Amino acid sequence: MLAMAHFARRILECLFVHIYSNPTIPLSEFLLGLVHYWGLFGMLVGYFLFHPSYTSPSWDSWAYYCLIAAYLFTELMNCCCHFVLMTLRVPGEYNNDIPWV
Repeated sequence: MLAMAHFARRILECLFVHIYSNPTIPLSEFLLGLVHYWGLFGMLVGYFLFHPSYTSPSWDSWAYYCLIAAYLFTELMNCCCHFVLMTLRVPGEYNNDIPWV
């Protein structure tokens, strides 16, 4: 469920945050990256999760909550970084500025 939320965030980010055009990245490269991202994840997770000898970890419930909280925090920070990077480029220009605090 969390992996699907991550991919949904990534697709929404690609649609509404990033600017894809020929001077920066062609659409074909974007699609290749998306296939690579989904395909690699699908193969790795699918292999280990659906392997016949898979056994689920026996952690306490507090460990699951800590991992979910860490996941949500890192997803939020990733999203914040992308929004900051989005504001660095002036609309209509293709040069990349170096971020300064």
